[in-house]
Amino acid sequence: MFDYIKETTQGLAKMSINRIRRASIEKDEWDALKTFENVASEQQKMYAKTFCRSALNNYHKKKKRFELVAAHISNDIIPKILPHYDFNLPVDENSLTNEQTQEYRKSINNLSKDFRLKATELYLEIVKQEFEFQKERFQKLIDDFPQDRYEVPSTQIDTNVVSDDDNDEEPLDNRVFTQKPLSQQQETIDNQKGSELFKKYIVIAHKRAQLEIEREVHFLSERGVQETPVGTQKSKNLNPVMRVDFLLQV
Repeated sequence: MFDYIKETTQGLAKMSINRIRRASIEKDEWDALKTFENVASEQQKMYAKTFCRSALNNYHKKKKRFELVAAHISNDIIPKILPHYDFNLPVDENSLTNEQTQEYRKSINNLSKDFRLKATELYLEIVKQEFEFQKERFQKLIDDFPQDRYEVPSTQIDTNVVSDDDNDEEPLDNRVFTQKPLSQQQETIDNQKGSELFKKYIVIAHKRAQLEIEREVHFLSERGVQETPVGTQKSKNLNPVMRVDFLLQV
């Protein structure tokens, strides 16, 4: 009984673990973004908000679509976005022999399979190129990220200047003002690089997006048999053509 319960609830357990992992990663992603915003310069924050955030979302969308299409193919499933068109040409059995009728029907079925195969190949190539385009575009934005600039602290009073009369406080207008650099320890703490913090945020955002992809791929593999069209289940032509070059990389 225990083994039966464990087996039947295995999918639910995986889903719960996935949700916990996703919540943890989303929290880390939020914390990383806030840390970046607290340290980065105004130019860096504006650049990240205006260009990088939208490009990152587009990159994740295209990556997800590409990997899901590849997962469809690796599971011998035609993507739902493609039409499941079956050629149905009229064949008069009374005017043909049995061998001719079977041969023509087989040719019609092969024509339908070839159509689905070519359409899937073309669609995979399209989503692959879209993903590569967004990947290069996003990487260029990261490469052009505004440089970190260390700003000298605001002008401060030099307390090391010794007054001629220690008992009499010198008027404020006569006191010496200097621009002192921070100590090495304080500089290490305060001079965190906004570009490095934003890259850390991106790494965490990639983990969150990849977790969502893994969840949908797992769901697809679980329902693969039910979603696979009958014609595709019988034919394995997709595998030798597509799987070699486009296996899903997780």
